Amino acid sequence: MTDTRTSTAGTHGTPAGRPAPRTEPPRTEPPRTEPPPAEPRRPSTALRVAHRVITVAHGLLALFLIGLWGIAVVRGPFFGLVEHGPFGPETWGGPTLAGAWAVHAAVAVPVIVLIPLALLGIRRLHTTMTREPLRWWTWPVAVLIAVAGVVLFVAWLQQL
Repeated sequence: MTDTRTSTAGTHGTPAGRPAPRTEPPRTEPPRTEPPPAEPRRPSTALRVAHRVITVAHGLLALFLIGLWGIAVVRGPFFGLVEHGPFGPETWGGPTLAGAWAVHAAVAVPVIVLIPLALLGIRRLHTTMTREPLRWWTWPVAVLIAVAGVVLFVAWLQQL
């Protein structure tokens, strides 16, 4: 007699209907020819504090420059309409109104053009220092601008 039962095992000892798992050798990655990318350097605490201090100094300088720009716009070209005298020998371009007006306008017009350019330069420097705080040239320039801002502010206060 023949056995009519069906086997539940496949030809290779797996359940019927499922293929046997393939045994392949493990894949190996080719050797790297370049080193892995380095982690970006995180600035030290001292550098971050210095960045905050210089940023505040540049912000105060920007506010001062915006105020000077407003004064230049109002008092420069429109000096004769804002100031009504007296115009003595100590007045810029004095002792006449026409001379004082001409000198104030001649000084104010370049200032009106240059202050926005200075503000743009401060903004670009700040952006560079924020994105790449470890670039060698940004810190000397930032300190120089902050010191120049203090000198400008002190000189402006003394002429009042």
